[in-house]
Amino acid sequence: MNEQERDLTAELAQAFVSRSAPDELPLFGAMSEVYFRDPERALAQPSSKEQPLGFGVADAAMLITPVALKVAAEVARFISRELGKHLQEEGSGFLKSLVQRVFQWFKPSRAQTHPPKAVLQGLTPEMLVKVHAIALAQAHQVDLPEDKAQLLADSMVGSLSMAAATAVPQPSA
Repeated sequence: MNEQERDLTAELAQAFVSRSAPDELPLFGAMSEVYFRDPERALAQPSSKEQPLGFGVADAAMLITPVALKVAAEVARFISRELGKHLQEEGSGFLKSLVQRVFQWFKPSRAQTHPPKAVLQGLTPEMLVKVHAIALAQAHQVDLPEDKAQLLADSMVGSLSMAAATAVPQPSA
C-alpha cells in the first residue's frame, strides 16, 4: 500500500467510524497504526485470555475500526487505480494532491473547499457500484453481520457520493 492509499484508507475509515462507532475514535490512531503494520493481527479478535484483565472490549462486541480499515483499504486501492488510469497523463504528483484534497474534504473540521472537478468526472456511477461491491465483499470476508456489512458498504458509497454531489456549489435560485 502506497502512502496515498494509506492516507485515503485512514480518512475513509475514520469518517465511517466517527458516524457508526464514535466510542472507538479515541483509539482510532493506535488501532490504525497496528492495522497498517500487520492487518492480519489487527483483524484477529483476541480471546479473553489474551486481555490483561482476562476480559476486554472484544468480549462485548467486535471492534469496527479494524474492519472499517480493511474495507477502506480495498476501496482506496480501487479508487487510486481508477483515478490513476483516468489521470495518468497528469503525473503522480497531481494524483497525490487530488487524493489528499478529496479525502481532506471528509474531515468534520474541513475548510469550506470543494473536491476538484476531476474527481466528479472520475467517480462514475459504475465506480460507485463497484465500490459498494468491494466494500460488501470485504465486510463479508471478516464475517461482519449482514446489516453491518450493508451499512459499511453504503457508508463508503454515501461518503463518496456526497463529496461528489456537493463538490460544485449549486446556483442559488
